[in-house]
Amino acid sequence: MWAAVTDKFKHEKMEDYRDEILAHMNDLWNKWRGDLHRKFVKPCKTIQETLKQIPEGVDRGDWEWLVKQHFSSEKFMAASKRNSNNRAKLSMPHRTGSKPIRQVI
Repeated sequence: MWAAVTDKFKHEKMEDYRDEILAHMNDLWNKWRGDLHRKFVKPCKTIQETLKQIPEGVDRGDWEWLVKQHFSSEKFMAASKRNSNNRAKLSMPHRTGSKPIRQVI
């Protein structure tokens, strides 16, 4: 991944920002994967139905791997269930958007 970044962007101190850039890329990947789960996996009732709805820009083989190996894994399902239960326990859900609390008050 780092090679793809350095091929596309040129800066004399690029190595100084390596960790931050890779962390940002990881964050973007996780958010994108979460969006795919929310928009394409959750609405479907079965894995077969999910596999038929391939998102635009995603290769069929990659989508099958993501659905079968990641979204259907026991680890992912357990974390999803745990997070859903924790979210349901909130008595005061966060509804201020992306604004910091100091701007809301």
